[in-house]
Amino acid sequence: MYMKTKKYIDIIYLLVMGYLISVGIFKHFYDNNILSLNFYIGVTVWLYVVYDLLFNRKGKFLVFYLLILGLFNVVVFSAYLFSFGSVYYIYKGDNLVIAFPGINPFFLLITLIYFVFNSKVLIDLYYRLMNGSDAEILLKMESGVKFYYEKFNSYSSESLKDVYKIYNEYPDEAQIALKKINKERYLNYLDF
Repeated sequence: MYMKTKKYIDIIYLLVMGYLISVGIFKHFYDNNILSLNFYIGVTVWLYVVYDLLFNRKGKFLVFYLLILGLFNVVVFSAYLFSFGSVYYIYKGDNLVIAFPGINPFFLLITLIYFVFNSKVLIDLYYRLMNGSDAEILLKMESGVKFYYEKFNSYSSESLKDVYKIYNEYPDEAQIALKKINKERYLNYLDF
């Protein structure tokens, strides 16, 4: 259910950004506005995110990243440059063709709304930043088990008896390795 809701929310936000892009292109041709470099970058990134959502489905956090880039005016999705305290209209002949980073109040609002409806994305992102991806966690666990297995497998059966006495004080990787050694050597030191 969560993934389906997330997908609908992502689609709604991409449609809003697509609408802003189309208004920006319209303003460029009919109101003589010049589009900033940030607008072209925004369109390129938006197209990549739409492509990924439709075909690859690998980028779990791409809409979130797009919102953050829009929040700080790194990418722009309209002919107007909004920043706290100012709105710029870029006309042909002006020297301003790059939007300077600043906090875009419109994107601040839609980013906050995105988090209200999609708070699990923020929690998942925080978990990944702190712990790594699922593959990285599994690789770390496997290497820890291998380390402890090699360490404890070199012990004699009599030495392992003392190790098994404090079994619960060892980390999970060590406990998995000790279970494996217990099973392989038929030691019966563990009561499972």
